[in-house]
Amino acid sequence: MRTALPLVAVSILVGACGPSGPVLRPGVAGDGVAVEAANRTEATICHLRVSRCDLDPPTSYDVLDGARLSPGDSASFPVPPGCWNFKAEDCDQRFVSGLGGVEVGESGASVELTP
Repeated sequence: MRTALPLVAVSILVGACGPSGPVLRPGVAGDGVAVEAANRTEATICHLRVSRCDLDPPTSYDVLDGARLSPGDSASFPVPPGCWNFKAEDCDQRFVSGLGGVEVGESGASVELTP
């Protein structure tokens, strides 16, 4: 089953240590491209936290925003193109899967969350 996630219009600004200009929060309306995340684990994912690779300290956002991603399901959400880290957690916030340094291009990306 594919889940469409709600979009919220919010942005944040990053100080001198981060990239210049506004950085869109993943999952918000704007100049994002679609990322499709597939749950290939045996756990239900309740939190899918994404963070830009170039932010120090990293700031992550839960793009599921209360939705659940059952085993075998996928969900899509927008992020701006660039390098992203993904961390999936179960409903008790225990680590399920993670991917680091995923390059999201202008045409979007697909990620598989595996054990």
